[in-house]
Amino acid sequence: MLAGAATLGLLLAAGLALWAVYGDGLYAERLLSMIASCI
Repeated sequence: MLAGAATLGLLLAAGLALWAVYGDGLYAERLLSMIASCI
C-alpha cells in the first residue's frame, strides 16, 4: 500500500512538472486518465 502511494506520488509530481513545462490541457487529461487507471 505504501509503495503504491509513493509510486502514485512520484507519477503525480512528474506529471505536474511536465504539465508546467508543456501547459497542454489535452496532455493533462491524458495524464489524469492514466493515473486513474492505475488506482
